[in-house]
Amino acid sequence: MCWRAGLHQILLKGFFYTNPSTYKKLHQSTYSTIMAFKIGVSFSMKWKKKLEGTNIVQDCDSDLVPDDMKQTLSQLDIIVCLPYCFRNKEFKNSLKNITWVHSFSTGVEMMMDTFVGETPKFILTRNAGFFDNQMAEYVVGQIISRERHFEYYKTQQAKKNWKFKSFRLLRNLTAGIIGYGSIGKRVAECLRSLNMNVIALSRNAQSNGSKDANAVSLTNDLVTVLASSDYIISILPHTNETNGFFDGQVLQHCQQKKPCFINIGRGNAISDKSVIEALDNDWLSHAILDVFEEEPLPSGSPLWEHKGITITPHVSWHGIDPVEFVKNFLKNYELFCNGQPLKHQVDWGKGY
Repeated sequence: MCWRAGLHQILLKGFFYTNPSTYKKLHQSTYSTIMAFKIGVSFSMKWKKKLEGTNIVQDCDSDLVPDDMKQTLSQLDIIVCLPYCFRNKEFKNSLKNITWVHSFSTGVEMMMDTFVGETPKFILTRNAGFFDNQMAEYVVGQIISRERHFEYYKTQQAKKNWKFKSFRLLRNLTAGIIGYGSIGKRVAECLRSLNMNVIALSRNAQSNGSKDANAVSLTNDLVTVLASSDYIISILPHTNETNGFFDGQVLQHCQQKKPCFINIGRGNAISDKSVIEALDNDWLSHAILDVFEEEPLPSGSPLWEHKGITITPHVSWHGIDPVEFVKNFLKNYELFCNGQPLKHQVDWGKGY
């Protein structure tokens, strides 16, 4: 592996700086890397154990670009960062010679917003596949908790009340997945392992009802998914095409089965108003929301107090394994060093 030789890293004011000069043998140019995110001490130490020659300096506020870093930034070829870093104009404008940007997150809408009207010359890749397991666990946990009435039994415990409540078996339920990328496929795989029926909206469905390797029914008809599901799981990315995807009367197609709506994709897919309307009109039985139009969710939002809504603070993706992150990035880095196409490249036109 090319990354083992002579690797030198410095964490400075929130930036993780790498200067692997020994990569000349694999590529004519010498590449430098900045990792611009707040990683914390424990994360840093795991990186240090994994990568030889690491020197850790105190982590500071990554929103600030000190003057002595601007020249360094202007000479960089590769950046690994959270997309929000590019909202800092000083940071963005200092990157004169950038060739490749690797997003620490799966969603890159902040990058898209930053470059509206521009055509970036660099390659953008994202951390596709890195958060699949965590997000699948979140969905499975929420469904099982809801079907087995864990919250109900907690209240009964407080009352010292021994009372049984009947429940539905997962094998008799259907989950509809909207956003069938790597995360959606992992969610489907986990639900199928519990014998739950799964239907997914897919542009590439050859025919309605065709099945993939996980025995997931594929359809290109949104109404079919909405009308036949007990759980609607939105894993849509943030793009112009997905803005307001579920707004208006769209969820009226759910009224026969009154499913529970789970959103772990992005908050732009449905407005707060549309969520409340769907619940109040009895189109949905419940909504489990991990993402929102505005984050953090304002204290004045009516979503907080609605009895039909469960709120979590964008945590479905949490649970980062730094060693796996290093491996994920370095696989692409080795491809880059060898002049080969990178995996998980973002299509600037599609936004993902």
